[in-house]
Amino acid sequence: MIYIIKKREPRSLTKYKQDPFAYFNGCPKQSIKQSLFEEQGHLCAYCMRRIQDVSEMTIEHYKPQHPQNTEESNRQDSLNYNNMLGVCLGNRGCEKRLQTCDAHRGNTPLTVDPLNQSSIDKIAYRTNGLIYSDDPAINTDLNVTLNLNFKEGSLIKSRKQAVDNLKQYLLKKQPQGQWSRTLLSKAKVEFSKSTDGAKLEYLGILLFYIEKYLRRCNK
Repeated sequence: MIYIIKKREPRSLTKYKQDPFAYFNGCPKQSIKQSLFEEQGHLCAYCMRRIQDVSEMTIEHYKPQHPQNTEESNRQDSLNYNNMLGVCLGNRGCEKRLQTCDAHRGNTPLTVDPLNQSSIDKIAYRTNGLIYSDDPAINTDLNVTLNLNFKEGSLIKSRKQAVDNLKQYLLKKQPQGQWSRTLLSKAKVEFSKSTDGAKLEYLGILLFYIEKYLRRCNK
């Protein structure tokens, strides 16, 4: 995951919420999706897969609408832009064990929060592409609730490839010795840039390893 900085809600949503009978299914979803698509750099808020177009995105409520909540509480949460994330389709239509992200999550509460930097900092990655956390609750979010390590899919393999690509990039720049702080800092800036609004796919694992290598420079 990567830390997401929320921007101002779309004007269409602000206007819509002035209606006392406003509800989520009637809101301007297309403009909301476009806004989420842009602020997340075209990446799924959970798995970091590239979303090619807003038609491949769904609106996720971090704090889910729940049958046990009051109608007013659900209304407020469902129309709160700061409670909205853009996520991939998560293999909807497939067996549950093959689904990811919010498709697999359902209404299960999450501890990990893409809008909280300290929460994102508790996520780690292995060189084989596995995502995990030493925080038991967040580790359950990643492995069970969001199903981001399911073996039949491509996520683990794709994250591993991202790490391999990073190492190849650094080796090409500096084939010998410990990678320098200057090289790593430049790589962090370069990889964090957006191209036509799109961030690098699986950016979170790239930043994790760059930071890991930077810490070694301090020793």
